[in-house]
Amino acid sequence: MNRNLSKELVNLLKLRRELKSKKPRFIVMNVWSKPRLPDGWRRPKGLDNKIRLEIKGFPKRVKVGYRGPRKVRNLHPSGYIDVLVNNIKELEVLDPKIHAIRIART
Repeated sequence: MNRNLSKELVNLLKLRRELKSKKPRFIVMNVWSKPRLPDGWRRPKGLDNKIRLEIKGFPKRVKVGYRGPRKVRNLHPSGYIDVLVNNIKELEVLDPKIHAIRIART
């Protein structure tokens, strides 16, 4: 965990972790019976689609309310800002107290 974080950000990161554990897995309709369908989310468009109609007993639909807290959105779970570095010039600009780097390729 980043030691330079404020108490507020630490609490928001914990809250995000809790919310993420309760978030349902969003899937395509009938993915459980048709192996050729993709695993990711596709918006249901059919007239009688049970997910679109949000009928009880069917998978949950994607909604804005499942997002995490705004202040910690797009942060690494440790609290650092995750940055992809391609060369040394990009590395020199970063602050090690708030940035965590990923090396693009070797």
